[in-house]
Amino acid sequence: MAVTGSDIQYGVALKELRKKHKLIQYTMASQLGLESQQQYSDLEKGKKHFTDEIIIRICSFFRISILDFVKQVQRDTPVYFLSEKDHREITEAGTTELKLTLYKKLFLESKIENIEASLRNFQNDTQFHRAVPGKHKIHVLI
Repeated sequence: MAVTGSDIQYGVALKELRKKHKLIQYTMASQLGLESQQQYSDLEKGKKHFTDEIIIRICSFFRISILDFVKQVQRDTPVYFLSEKDHREITEAGTTELKLTLYKKLFLESKIENIEASLRNFQNDTQFHRAVPGKHKIHVLI
């Protein structure tokens, strides 16, 4: 997966945590299950993508919640959740109940996209390629 802007910010947060606990990169690489200190260095520099698994390992090692780690990264970052079309649709909705329903729909769609991406990654993993049957679809009715 390609490196994103969030990866750079995660790298900064990870470096702060490591320095706060007075650890060296080699130790962190070992704790995170990385093959080398260079891979860890690439994480801190934002040159390597932070997978969910790496974030979970970081949080487990430092005994912090995933939300705390992510919030630390997003603290100074404006987050834009809605496209212009979605924003317009919600602002033009007549009732509060309709607006709430539209927000729930968007939330569920984003979760479904994440689940489908995880399934695609799982299916592409050569170790499990034969064990996973065809496509998985999730349908949600509101």
